[in-house]
Amino acid sequence: MFLSAVTVAELRFGVACLPAGKRRDALQQNLEQQVLALFAGRVLAFDGPASRHYGALMSRASLGPGNHRHGRVRRGDGRRARHERGNPGRAALRSPGRARHQPVGAIAGIYSVFTLGSQ
Repeated sequence: MFLSAVTVAELRFGVACLPAGKRRDALQQNLEQQVLALFAGRVLAFDGPASRHYGALMSRASLGPGNHRHGRVRRGDGRRARHERGNPGRAALRSPGRARHQPVGAIAGIYSVFTLGSQ
């Protein structure tokens, strides 16, 4: 299994966006020392050829803006739904008891190592 440089950048960005504190520090350390250590030598560059393949795959998959295939919802729908319910300030969760992101596929294992190691 490999990670792309873009995935690594997104993981680092996600941690950097957290408020300063023990949780962010623990996640940062966990990311660098555990998750990325698992992929040492297996981070793929996202170069010109990769970007061409990505563009072609995404266009064939019809995952452009506003597409509702495969259960995806347009970005603005949540905001509109909050306003329609008369609650513009707070996001309504579909399942209030499960506010955490639930990853799927191969990333689920990485996510588990990343979050479980920081607890």
